[in-house]
Amino acid sequence: MDDQRVRVGLIAETVAREFAHGLFQTNARGRFAARALSRSLQDFVEIMIEWMRTSYGLDPVCAELVFGAADSELPIWEVDLAGDRRTTG
Repeated sequence: MDDQRVRVGLIAETVAREFAHGLFQTNARGRFAARALSRSLQDFVEIMIEWMRTSYGLDPVCAELVFGAADSELPIWEVDLAGDRRTTG
C-alpha cells in the first residue's frame, strides 16, 4: 500500500508547486494546506484501492492495460452497435 501513497504524494507536491502559479507555496498556511490535502488524497486512494481489491476482486493495475496498440498483448476491443454498425475502443 505504500507505493500508491508515495506516487500520490509526489504528484501532489508537483501540483501544489505549480497550482495557480505557486499559490500554495507563498506562505506557511498554504504549504500546510497543500500537505493536508495531499495526505487526505493519499488516504482516499489507499482506501479506494483496498476497497476495489476486497469488495470487487479488482486489481487496479489490470484496469490500465493497453489494448489494440502495436505493442499490446490484447487485441483492439470491438463493440457491435445497432444497424450493423460497430465501434472500436
